[in-house]
Amino acid sequence: MLLKPQAVHDAWAATQRVLDVKVKIGTTTYTATDVTSLSYDSGAMNGEALTLGSTYTNTIKISFSHLVEGLQLLDEITPQIGIQLPDGTWDFTDLGVFVIDSEVQQDRNNNTTTVSASDRMCMLGGTYTSKLTYPAAISDIAIEIANMAGVKVNEDDFARIPTTRVVALDGMTYRDAVGYVAQFVGGFATFDREGLLDIRLLNDSNLVISPSQYQSMGLTKNEAPYRIGGIQCTVTTTTTDDSGNESQNSITLQSGSSSGTQIVFTNPGMNQTLLDLLYEQLQDLNFYPFTLNWFGDPTLEAGDWVTLQDTAGNEFKTPNLLYSMTFSGGLTATSKADTTVTASANFVYRGQLSQFVENVRQYINAAGHVVSEGIDEPSHPKIGDIWFKKDGPDTTIMTYVVDPDTQIGLWSEGPSTKPNEQLQADLVRTQSETEAAKTAADAAMKAANDAATETNSVNQATQSQISLLQNDINLRVTKDGLLDQINIAAGKTLIQSSGSIYLDASTVAFSGAAFIPDAAISSLSADKLTAGTIDAADINVVNINASAITTGILSGANISMNLNTGEVLFQKGSIKSTDGHLDIEINNGTFSQTDATGNGFIAKEGGLTFTNGATMLSESAPAYGSLGYNSAYLNSLPGLWIRGKLSAVISTQDYSDWDPFNDFMGGDGAVIAASSIGSIMYSSQKSVIYGGNRFNVYGGTNRPFIWVGSTSTSTSSFGIQVDNTTGSPGNEIGIHAKAVVLNAENVNDKTPLTGDLVVATDSRSGYVRSTSTYNRTYSGSSNMVITSNGVLGRVTSARKYKLMDEDAEDVISVAKNILNINPKSWYDKAEVETIAAAETQGNELGSDYQLKKYYGFIADDFAAAGLTQVVEYRDGEVDSLDYDRIPMYHNVILSDHEKRIRTLEDENKLLKEQIHKLMAA
Repeated sequence: MLLKPQAVHDAWAATQRVLDVKVKIGTTTYTATDVTSLSYDSGAMNGEALTLGSTYTNTIKISFSHLVEGLQLLDEITPQIGIQLPDGTWDFTDLGVFVIDSEVQQDRNNNTTTVSASDRMCMLGGTYTSKLTYPAAISDIAIEIANMAGVKVNEDDFARIPTTRVVALDGMTYRDAVGYVAQFVGGFATFDREGLLDIRLLNDSNLVISPSQYQSMGLTKNEAPYRIGGIQCTVTTTTTDDSGNESQNSITLQSGSSSGTQIVFTNPGMNQTLLDLLYEQLQDLNFYPFTLNWFGDPTLEAGDWVTLQDTAGNEFKTPNLLYSMTFSGGLTATSKADTTVTASANFVYRGQLSQFVENVRQYINAAGHVVSEGIDEPSHPKIGDIWFKKDGPDTTIMTYVVDPDTQIGLWSEGPSTKPNEQLQADLVRTQSETEAAKTAADAAMKAANDAATETNSVNQATQSQISLLQNDINLRVTKDGLLDQINIAAGKTLIQSSGSIYLDASTVAFSGAAFIPDAAISSLSADKLTAGTIDAADINVVNINASAITTGILSGANISMNLNTGEVLFQKGSIKSTDGHLDIEINNGTFSQTDATGNGFIAKEGGLTFTNGATMLSESAPAYGSLGYNSAYLNSLPGLWIRGKLSAVISTQDYSDWDPFNDFMGGDGAVIAASSIGSIMYSSQKSVIYGGNRFNVYGGTNRPFIWVGSTSTSTSSFGIQVDNTTGSPGNEIGIHAKAVVLNAENVNDKTPLTGDLVVATDSRSGYVRSTSTYNRTYSGSSNMVITSNGVLGRVTSARKYKLMDEDAEDVISVAKNILNINPKSWYDKAEVETIAAAETQGNELGSDYQLKKYYGFIADDFAAAGLTQVVEYRDGEVDSLDYDRIPMYHNVILSDHEKRIRTLEDENKLLKEQIHKLMAA
């Protein structure tokens, strides 16, 4: 698992997440506005049995919402998935380093690009020819493989590869060779998220996945645990005789039991000692196979142990062997360990005389207690026995004790390598208390140092003295006959200096009783007078500067200005500009502003009227339009009313086409316009109308919308989709809703006429319905076809629509095979399943769903009879039958019958003539 701050893991575990994606190809970085979807697939050691030495190729597949030009094979791709943290910052997680290894698919009809890429495991196909001297250290072999293949390694993990010496690994691919090295270690080979070749063991991530992170019904668990019975390895060696002829010899090595689940593999360098070490390393491995569909965390990697919680609060730890993620605005993931569980032993009854002591991993300590290790509970325990219980990657120390209440022996759980939530909480609390104590100690130390400094300063002063009496405190310093002192006594304080008294502070305050005698004031600046009263009756004020008046109220007959609050009150009058363009009338409460020609607006009685100078202050109708409040308009809802006298236009600044009704070419910008001749909404990019209640779509919910300037995408799973996420405008109109209804009505001689077309879905599938089409009848034959892409068209038959027409010999040669095909009867599978589901769930179905028996032919019978000319295929499988083409086989048969009838008639005629002649003779 990638190392990240806890805040990142908490963000991925949250129920509300804001995500982003970055994909770097060369020097260009694409974001979520460019990427429609990104899928990631990775694996480690997965298979029917645990696969030692797996070399899984991690892959990605990216769909872009536009054409990406210039992509080539072996271009490097580095994708990242990001999440927004609670503090507003982003954290992006690398998914790896990938290279384009297959064709880049560009759909120039829908302007989309799809890219598939693999990690560098796909580039290890070269032949490994070792130059080492054997036997050689496993670590040296691993480094040589990487160097010769030209890939960088994860130095930290490669440094942990053992130096045990093995026989030669040679004449195989680099990929096979690095897999053999991983088998020696008991792990797997992979390319990490930094693009480095790595050899790893299963790693405990300590990640806990709770049910809140599951998708609906997301967890499937095999209640039978997977555990290893033994390990089996086939070793094949090649020898060359004196004549240069090669021969191969294979032996099978076994470690552990030969029954139960086996790890089976081949390795030309394996020996019995190394295999026994592997079994000792892996024998306690146990876990529950599972499949989990959840919302994912990209910091988790394939090969990590995870702790899963079920809805009942139970926990179990299991390895994440297959891990896939899909980003399409949100993130979903699937984790798996789908190994096959096999019975761990063959149970055979042992007679009374054939008892024996099984070889278990245990010993007796100095106190006489048995110490055991393993997955299974030790048999016949006694008080004081100790069991090192193995559970996945964790070990728990169990002690056999007597329950004081029941006096029954039981295993008591002790220290464990499992994460302890209470211990972690105690550690966090202790850390906080330690930090607080350290802060308090630092503060106390600083105070003590300051006090010591002050004391030293006093002791070092020349003839300084501090006197503390019951009613008097005196601080005195004498030097060279000069005396400075502060004397504090009840009712009197003396501050005396033989030189000067210096006050240094940001503020010096005097109480109300303090005063400074006039004689002590040598100079006074009027700048310092900010409060109090200066009576103009006692002084003469000349050349007053208005900027110096900063407080109080200025009052007149019709105006009052409060300098403290900023309030200005007018009794009557007006405020006008000298050019007449601005006019505020106090008397009637209007405000008007115009341009040089007199066109402008007037604000009056809560409304805003746009007019010209001729009607500026009149009561006549506005010349242009108005903005005002309307108390009851749409369903009695109050709001803002924008009205234009003849027209109203709202547009962006770059819009310049002022006659949209006569020019459909359009320019830049956007506009909404209404007038007496019509209304229009236009944008040079996209126009969207949203509204209504939300309805369920794949991956979330949407509101119904009409999208002008969209693009559409087509997938085999979801049909044709309106693309409302693309960054570039399209040239289509998309309508997206739970149901789309087109309806036309008219009345002819009091008879209502209705035309309808509905696009909707039901519990079975999507459908297109038109009652009016069904009700409109003709006597002609069927002449419409629907292609496999859902395109409607008219069936034609004239020669002018055809090329290279000729007799269909392949039809003629097999036509009589149709005589071997019998008509069939059946019930429609989809109708039956839909009706059954509705009955089970209590849903109501429309009249279209009836349990009806159908008659006709089965397309598979025609395919089996070789009559493939009338069989329609979909994705390589038989799909439907061209009923209208079947008569061509009948025509061949009828033509043949007609020829035979004529021949028989001719023969019959000839025979009659011969008989007639014989009778005449």
